[in-house]
Amino acid sequence: MIKQFIFFTMFFISLFFINTYAQEVNIVLKNSKVIVGRIVEEKPDYLLMDYELGQLKIDRQNIESITYNPFIKLDATQNEDSLNSNSEKGYKFVINDPVVVYLKNGNVVSGLLLAKSLSMIMLQTDSGNLTIPKNELSKIEYISSEYAERGELVIAYLTNGKRFEGNIYFEDSENLTLDTEVGRLTVPKNNLRTIEYTGKTGISESSLSDQYSDLTMNKRYILPHYDIIEVSYNSKFGTNYGSGFGIGYQSRFNLSQLEGMNISAVGGLSLNYFGLNTDNIVNSSQSISADLKGGAFITTIGVGGQLNIYPQTSSFYDFYVSPILESHIIYKLFEQTYPSFPQFNTKETSTDFKFGLGTRFGVEFLFDSFKLGLQYNMHTIFSSDGYNQISITLVNNLF
Repeated sequence: MIKQFIFFTMFFISLFFINTYAQEVNIVLKNSKVIVGRIVEEKPDYLLMDYELGQLKIDRQNIESITYNPFIKLDATQNEDSLNSNSEKGYKFVINDPVVVYLKNGNVVSGLLLAKSLSMIMLQTDSGNLTIPKNELSKIEYISSEYAERGELVIAYLTNGKRFEGNIYFEDSENLTLDTEVGRLTVPKNNLRTIEYTGKTGISESSLSDQYSDLTMNKRYILPHYDIIEVSYNSKFGTNYGSGFGIGYQSRFNLSQLEGMNISAVGGLSLNYFGLNTDNIVNSSQSISADLKGGAFITTIGVGGQLNIYPQTSSFYDFYVSPILESHIIYKLFEQTYPSFPQFNTKETSTDFKFGLGTRFGVEFLFDSFKLGLQYNMHTIFSSDGYNQISITLVNNLF
C-alpha cells in the first residue's frame, strides 16, 4: 500500500513538472550545427525535442555536446505553443569567433562565439559552454590576431610617465586591457607611450606593493635614446661679426633614472654662421671706404652630460641643465673691394681650432610622441671670443 502511494505521488509530481516547466537546451551536432529547443523525451539512443519547425528526433551518435539551460516556468497566460512562437530557435551554424563579451552587470567573459540568435548567444569558455540572453549584453568585441597575445606579460608605459606590468587580456584599435596585480586595467591607446614585451607568459612577477611603489614614485618613463634637432639664433661673435643663425643635431643616451630626475650622456654637432658687423668696422676705421663682405663659420662638436628635472611624473615639462666640453673649428672671411681701385682689393681668411665649454639651460614640453623645447646656450671659447644662442629643439626617437 505504501509503495503504491509513493508511486502515484512521484507520477503526479513528474506530470506537474512536465506541464509547468520546460527545459531548454542547446545541442551541438558533430556536423557543427546548433539546435536550440526543449527536450520532450530522452532515450538511451536518441532525443526527441521541440523546436520552431516542430519535433525532431536526434540520434545520440550524432550529438557532440548538450548544454542544459535553466528551467523556464510557464505561468497561467502562457502555454507551450505560445512559448515556441515567441522564441527564436532553430538551426544555427557554429561561428567559432574569439570574442570578449561585456555584460550589463559589469562582468566580462571571453571565449569562442559558437552561435547566436535574436535572443541569445552561446560561448565556449574555459569552464564550458555558456548561453547568455542578449538583453544582458552590453557589447561584444571581436578579436582576431590580437587574441594570440592573450596572457603575454608586458610592461605598459603611459604618456604621463606611469608604468603598469601585467598580462594582456584584450587589445583592439582603441584600448589595451591588462590583468595586473592591482586589478584589470583598460588603457586608451592615445594615453599609451610604449609596450615592452618581456617574452614571458603567466602571472606578473611584480608584487602589489611594488606596483603601488611604481605608481607613487616620481619616476617618469624615459626612452634609452633620444635624437634632438635644434634651430638657433646666435648673438654677435666678437666685435667684427654680428648675429647669425645655426642648426644642430644632438644624440642623448639615458644613463640613470632617479626619483624626479634622470641623467643622460649627450653628444652633438652644430653649424653656425655670423654675418659681418660692417657698422662697427666702419666706425672703428673711418678711413675705410670700400665695400665689405665676409662672415664667420663655426663648426662645434660637443660631448657632456645632461640632468633633467621634472616636478612629478604627470608633469608635461622637464627642466634641464647640460655642461658640455666643446671643440670649435672657426673659419673667418673678411673681404674689402674698391670699385674704382680694384688693385687695392683685399681678402683675408683664417681657420682656427679652439676648445671651449658650453652650458645649456632649457625646458622641454611633452607631447604624445615627441617633445618641443626652448634652450639657452652659453659658449665659452678658450683664448677667443664666445657667443650665446637661443634655440628651439625637437626631441624624438628618430634613428
